Amino acid sequence: MAEHGQLRAMIADYYGGDINDAREALEDRYCGEWRNVTEYAEHLTEETGGLEGIPDNIAPYIDYEAMGRDMEAGVATLSPLKQG
Repeated sequence: MAEHGQLRAMIADYYGGDINDAREALEDRYCGEWRNVTEYAEHLTEETGGLEGIPDNIAPYIDYEAMGRDMEAGVATLSPLKQG
């Protein structure tokens, strides 16, 4: 958990200082940081095998931006960190 700095502190605070609950949440639910939901959608698709069976000449036409919009609309829960 030490490598996550500010995020670790925020999660520990959320769990009322319970470091075990915070560690479990971080290990089980944290999947990284991206500049935007489009990048996250692309990463998630690639990491979960979503491109399996899709020909290489078709893959560039996948609309990751639309997937990201769907995620923001409630298909997935995204919680960006507030800066500052």
